[in-house]
Amino acid sequence: MRIMFWNIQSGNPLSADESGKGQTLAKSAIGSGADVLVFCEVTNEALDCNDFLTLLRDAAAEEINKQVEWAKADVREKMQPKLSPAIRKKYKKGVDRLKLKSGRGRNVVRVGTRFDHLRTSPAAMRDVTSATDSVASSGVAAKFRQLRKVSAIQEQLKRAGVPEMMLDYDFNLGSEAIQNNRHYLVLSKMAFRHEYFDVNIASAKRQILVLNFGNILIPVIHAPSFGKGGGETAIQLTNYIADAAKPTVAIGDWNIDFEELIKEVEEENSNQPFHKLFSRKNVHPIPPPKRLMKTWHRRTWHPGRGDIEKELKETQKSGGTLDYAIAPDGLDVTVKIHVPPGRGSDHAAIIVDIDI
Repeated sequence: MRIMFWNIQSGNPLSADESGKGQTLAKSAIGSGADVLVFCEVTNEALDCNDFLTLLRDAAAEEINKQVEWAKADVREKMQPKLSPAIRKKYKKGVDRLKLKSGRGRNVVRVGTRFDHLRTSPAAMRDVTSATDSVASSGVAAKFRQLRKVSAIQEQLKRAGVPEMMLDYDFNLGSEAIQNNRHYLVLSKMAFRHEYFDVNIASAKRQILVLNFGNILIPVIHAPSFGKGGGETAIQLTNYIADAAKPTVAIGDWNIDFEELIKEVEEENSNQPFHKLFSRKNVHPIPPPKRLMKTWHRRTWHPGRGDIEKELKETQKSGGTLDYAIAPDGLDVTVKIHVPPGRGSDHAAIIVDIDI
């Protein structure tokens, strides 16, 4: 399982804007070959067009509704899944709830309007999702995916601002964070469930997003940057990983340099060195590779204690190694830098390979 994590510094990988930053982010992400793409610090605008799976379901519902209303033995009909009457009824119910109008020409309802309906109509989303799940469980998921090839659906996704290259990913989640432009965006080729929990630090406005892939949990982190927020988050996640009932790998921007975290824990727990603090719970942190030459880095927790000597490659333009993973012992996990800081973001994109 390969996961790419990237703090994109208030970016939007689903945007094809004139600056080209969105396309740069998208191409770099696709080039990772990852099964799951996780972006944090995503702009508010990304939420307006993030859920292309929802748009795909929406477009599919319209196409199937056409089939119900005026099905004809033409090319379009042949591209549709052969659905049972019960599933078609579910789709039509969802379409009706969304107040969509279908016809022979281009649908007149704007994508944004439909997305608003989806966000404000849980019942409609349940109907469409239920039908989609029925399609998947009935063994025609491959035919359902062929809907992407329908020109009308491609046009809708294009109008929504979704780059064509992103359509390799079936499952998508865009989460609305407490702070503006600090959202998560997850694109996945693998089905997942998700949940949130708050960072247990006073005054923190960050949430941890947990992706549940069935046989493994992936907590996604964008830790608070103030005070000891990063280190406290790391300790909190260490406890979470140790207590989890299934393999759990926490990945993200911890906002505390990896080697500084090690140094701080050693100094604050003189009787419990760093390796004991983690290994006693069968958990260990995993950084990116080392650099060829050592450097010095200014502390953030206790600047007065002097700089720390660094061996690891930086993942942020400040010189800190802020992006890494924490995993249980015995699980084969490696971390490497996919895109260095400065190309599209002040953070590096990291790739985490997990042998499950």
